[in-house]
Amino acid sequence: MIARLLMNSFLLILFLLVAFGCAKQESTSVADAGRGIRNGTLDSGGSAAYPDVVGMYLSGQFHCSAVSLSPRLLLTAGHCVAQFRNSPGNYSVLMGSTPVAVKEVFVHPNFNFGGAVGTVDVAIIELQNFGSAGYSSVAGFGGRDFRRVYTSGDFSRGNSFVAVGLGDSGSGQTGVRRYGEVVFNEYQDALGRNGQGYAKGLLELVPDPDSNTITCLGDSGGPAVLGDQLVGVSSFVSFSGSAYSCGAVHSAHFTDLRAFGEWIDQVRRAQDPDGDCRREGDFRSEDGGCKSQASGKVWSGQARRSYSWNEAVSYCETSSEAGQTDWRLASPDEMRSFFRQAGDDYIAIEGSLFWSANSVNDSAAEAVDLRSGGSSTRGKGEALPVICIRG
Repeated sequence: MIARLLMNSFLLILFLLVAFGCAKQESTSVADAGRGIRNGTLDSGGSAAYPDVVGMYLSGQFHCSAVSLSPRLLLTAGHCVAQFRNSPGNYSVLMGSTPVAVKEVFVHPNFNFGGAVGTVDVAIIELQNFGSAGYSSVAGFGGRDFRRVYTSGDFSRGNSFVAVGLGDSGSGQTGVRRYGEVVFNEYQDALGRNGQGYAKGLLELVPDPDSNTITCLGDSGGPAVLGDQLVGVSSFVSFSGSAYSCGAVHSAHFTDLRAFGEWIDQVRRAQDPDGDCRREGDFRSEDGGCKSQASGKVWSGQARRSYSWNEAVSYCETSSEAGQTDWRLASPDEMRSFFRQAGDDYIAIEGSLFWSANSVNDSAAEAVDLRSGGSSTRGKGEALPVICIRG
């Protein structure tokens, strides 16, 4: 165990050097260097599976991976941006073939990368002069919706995820996106600043037994995903022997985003209040949410957890999302209109049956299926998903 701790501490220092530009530069190609997700599937062109996983650049050189949360915000590892958090102009992001400047960096307040084994290693970056035009305005953006953090229970050893990252070309000029299946092995604790601990704050993932895929250099900040839900962000890897190589990596360690979902949501809603539309069309990102161009009604993002009916009413009426204070539960007719406009194509929703404002009696209320338009009467004490409306 002591040997393992020492090895992992060394790895953290190694990745600090990489993150802060002290690693040696090589001029070999990705294939020659063997960097990037080992045995991963190349992911590029118009049929890319994960176009929302993009490359970050530091002073014009490829640096880390990141994943889009909204038209304006991206999620990455804290160690990728901590050094120049107060000088965000040092960073840029390549969205498809379009370079976009970074406006601001938000590192988790309990970020700790000082050599401890297991860290709070998560950050959000805000893009400069970009967001209101919507997902489709930049090539390579908008393939999936990764704003939802997995919240459906613990993982079991052997559960499979997909890891995505851009690796490192070795030239410092570009990354090549790859993805591959990885397998959950165990939870580890994460340690924040001032000794604050986060139980199960770190996921240890191991290579898929069939493909032997695992993350490598330059994949830091890239996500582990389950469908269209975020599971973790790549932090560091462990390898065998004294010489680092992708072939020697035996496990990868990802920040478990469930431990930090509330913080992610707070930053997203504060910095990107108009970012709830997944794309532009019948709905547009306007007036503090995702606005129906037909009705003029504005929909909020989905609440992070389910509520009883009385709690749902209070949640919407007391919400100040995007600085607005006139949120409310939608009527059944408004919710059915949402379905007819295919609103779930524009707004990320998890689940289907949501509370409406219609109280049937003292103990029951109407819930509407936003994916089918149907409705049913449910007990007010039942916990159901919530989305609010204004206008």
